[in-house]
Amino acid sequence: MVVVAIIGVIAVAGIPTLYKLFHKEGLRQAVAEMTEICQNARARAILQQGTVTVVIHPRDGSAQVEGKGDTAPGTVTETHFDRGVQIEALSAYADGYDYRNASEVRICFYKEGTCDDMTVVIGQNNVFRKITLETTTALVLPVDSDPSKWR
Repeated sequence: MVVVAIIGVIAVAGIPTLYKLFHKEGLRQAVAEMTEICQNARARAILQQGTVTVVIHPRDGSAQVEGKGDTAPGTVTETHFDRGVQIEALSAYADGYDYRNASEVRICFYKEGTCDDMTVVIGQNNVFRKITLETTTALVLPVDSDPSKWR
């Protein structure tokens, strides 16, 4: 009985951790979905040999993939950030301009596996995550969470 009770206590203590692992919310969800949208746009552009565009609406915190072709079931092709999650900075096209107040920004992914330049900082409650595209491969670089390195 004592062993069963100990196992029960350990199981109950681990439930919140498991819940957080499988139920992303807020900033974690926004970063995961934005990353997945970029990965899916890249894959579609290469597989379908055409240009696929990710349209970002910085003011309302949403993004979606535009372009011809089908997507696999369960593929994230659009997102709308939870309340409190917002785009803190958005640079595109390597021009140094901050597009966070633009009505929309269009990032193109090309059939050669390249893309337009894009860096987006998403934040919630003074916690920030930076997502950057590597233009020559259109791959999402590892998400950076240390603002002191961004300058």
